[in-house]
Amino acid sequence: MASLREWRDRVAAELDATIAFWERHSHDPQHGGFFSCLSRDGTVYDETKYVWMQGRQVWVYSRLYRTVPRFRRPELLEAARAGECRGAPWGAVGAPPKRR
Repeated sequence: MASLREWRDRVAAELDATIAFWERHSHDPQHGGFFSCLSRDGTVYDETKYVWMQGRQVWVYSRLYRTVPRFRRPELLEAARAGECRGAPWGAVGAPPKRR
């Protein structure tokens, strides 16, 4: 049976891998925000940005920056700020729905 230390190390390794993956593949450098639909190799297969993913990445980046010393680095704080869609007054998820 795995010890608590082994589990802690495994969870830390998974968290490090997830954050590195997000930083490499999910950021939209053109419009801001984060791509939600990524393949296992990081390829964007749909440019739709879901609000839950925008919130999740901003929250996770911010929380890690504030509470975990190894994540207290300026590029992670900037990654949290990338959740804002530049030039979009309605926020990180795109245009408001069209009225019919």
